[in-house]
Amino acid sequence: MCKKWMILIIGMALTVGGCTVKEPQAVQAPQESSPVQATDSTVETPISPVEDTSTSALKAGLENLLVAETTAPDIVQYIEANISEATNDDAEFFLKCLMVYQTEYVTRGHEVIYSNDYMDALNTTMGGVLDASKIADIEDAEIRAFYQGLYDSYLTIVRYEEMPVIEMDWKRVAILDSAASETLKYYIEEMDTRHYPRNDAYYSAAQKIVELETIIPETKSEFVTSLLEEMYRLKVSRLVSGPEGSYSDAFMTRSDNYYSEMMRFANDYPESPFAGFIKSLEHIEEGDIMAVFDALQAYRMDNPFRRHHWRIEAYSDGDKNINRSIYVDGAAGSLAEKINGQIEMAMDEMFTMVKAYASYSISSFGMDDYGDFVTIGVSLNYENPEGQYVYAERYLNIDLKTGETISLEDYLGMSSNEVITWVNEMCATNYTLVPEFQISNNGLLLSAQEADTATSNYGFITNKALLLHVGMDKLTL
Repeated sequence: MCKKWMILIIGMALTVGGCTVKEPQAVQAPQESSPVQATDSTVETPISPVEDTSTSALKAGLENLLVAETTAPDIVQYIEANISEATNDDAEFFLKCLMVYQTEYVTRGHEVIYSNDYMDALNTTMGGVLDASKIADIEDAEIRAFYQGLYDSYLTIVRYEEMPVIEMDWKRVAILDSAASETLKYYIEEMDTRHYPRNDAYYSAAQKIVELETIIPETKSEFVTSLLEEMYRLKVSRLVSGPEGSYSDAFMTRSDNYYSEMMRFANDYPESPFAGFIKSLEHIEEGDIMAVFDALQAYRMDNPFRRHHWRIEAYSDGDKNINRSIYVDGAAGSLAEKINGQIEMAMDEMFTMVKAYASYSISSFGMDDYGDFVTIGVSLNYENPEGQYVYAERYLNIDLKTGETISLEDYLGMSSNEVITWVNEMCATNYTLVPEFQISNNGLLLSAQEADTATSNYGFITNKALLLHVGMDKLTL
């Protein structure tokens, strides 16, 4: 269990932390000559509404703002100035651009927010929340500008077991409702109430998942569908695992209110795929918590509300352990075979390093796929004859439309030398070779293992930087 949770925790920390990305330097402090108000923006010149309010004109107007100097508060001002004349398509594009430009604030924010001065401003001055009415009371100008920038970007701070995390402020994003489709409005409303259900809310939370099972197949927009599919996985994970895995214990003891409510739900909704999954947990052997986590991971990877489907194949022989991700879409001998062949080849490379040893673990674990791209992490750990612990990892990025692997050079459209130069400039890193990379909905996580160690050198390229280089269509939001 420790290994699984460590992977999840490390993945979250790196995604929201990353390296010291240079582009967040564009975040400017409000001018000290005028008081900082809750409704102020970091942009000095207000953005006026677009006169021609056709769909293409509103989109074109925002596209003209998508440059390096633009910040998330600029995007917010544009949205507020034009939302009254926007269409469904405009609202989706507005949300896409906001998500992209927020990444610099989120990345930078998770680098600094846990330092003493920033935490003191959050906890003491603002009472533990991002309170716009108290931002002006923060004495340090840089810290005050940081929190004002978050607020002006439609970001907020939520707590996970007391840990502050910067996220979208969905209450304020509801400004899009006047132009959004019914499914996008539903998504925005549900994202504002997506946290762990408590006490007697278990049954109604499960009903919300059934509701999603009806909405997802009827959604026409590919962008909104991808958002809803991700929400589905999030809701399932939170309802089954609970804070720090606390709900999962109930499927072993079978004795508390949570378990009773979940089984009542499963019996009441026999046609629901999620209810069927919950019903299957009745057969988990008492005390086998890992079986619950394995079943949850399997359902996340292979359920009817995913674009692509995966399963895990596990093999153990004494102290030899192999876990393999298997792509299960497509006919045998075609695309699936090609994708699985790529994964098998990467695992075989790891196996050649340890085949003479009696004890090792090799795993290929699928990160969530984004659109038609997936990152498969292949890891190896073993103890060599000298008693040294050895860990190695590599990341395999696959285009699920073609089955081909994608190099960072391919993704960025650069030569190897150009990639190294650009990445080092963006991330203030010192890579000498092209790093491994993982595709996520926030950007690219980079890693390069240092020679003869288990230590990796990490970097992060936000979606804003990628947008300016590869364009919106290539981003995985």
